Amino acid sequence: MIRYTLDISEDEDLVIDFEGRDTLDLDIEVLAVHWGNDGVGWTQVGSCSEYDAGHDYIEDIEIGEILLVRDDGKHVKLCEKHLAQVNALLATDEGFEQAVSSREEAERQSRLLESAIEREERKNG
Repeated sequence: MIRYTLDISEDEDLVIDFEGRDTLDLDIEVLAVHWGNDGVGWTQVGSCSEYDAGHDYIEDIEIGEILLVRDDGKHVKLCEKHLAQVNALLATDEGFEQAVSSREEAERQSRLLESAIEREERKNG
């Protein structure tokens, strides 16, 4: 789950439904992240060859459960109407994409560190 504060100030219906609040604190279950890369690989211009590694980017984020976090810390399920509205906002929210990307990078770094520790333990073991 990712804790994320979603800005709903541009969605008048949500602001009204949530009693004038401009943001919602959410716990969002991310099921999968699909990555793309805009690189073209090896290219040749004249007699020069170069490798274009490109940049990784998120193509799609599969979301499972989304829970509203109340001020008292308790979780509340969103009704279908609000769930659809929140999903639509998340689909275009660059901050959410960045939060997912940061979490993915932290998990990748953690896996690399664990792998290095395991190799060192086997080597010394």
